[in-house]
Amino acid sequence: MMIAHHRQALTMTELAPGRAESDGVRKVAERISAAQKPEIGAMEGWLENNGGPRERAHDHHAMPGMATDAQLAALRKARGRPSTSSS
Repeated sequence: MMIAHHRQALTMTELAPGRAESDGVRKVAERISAAQKPEIGAMEGWLENNGGPRERAHDHHAMPGMATDAQLAALRKARGRPSTSSS
């Protein structure tokens, strides 16, 4: 289940270079990506070495920390700083 969780992090970090205005956000995205890729590889290796499936069928959205399809769609549309409203 964690492989899907880490892959979603990669999906999100791939959006940062072309959308984020902040160098800090882009740098955090780079660090997340650099950390997640080897972790995915390690988990896939553990599964392969121990006869486990590479992917399991289950509802990833029920997992804490996972974004919904709607949240990912909104993130894909986002650019720069979020607008602020003065109420």
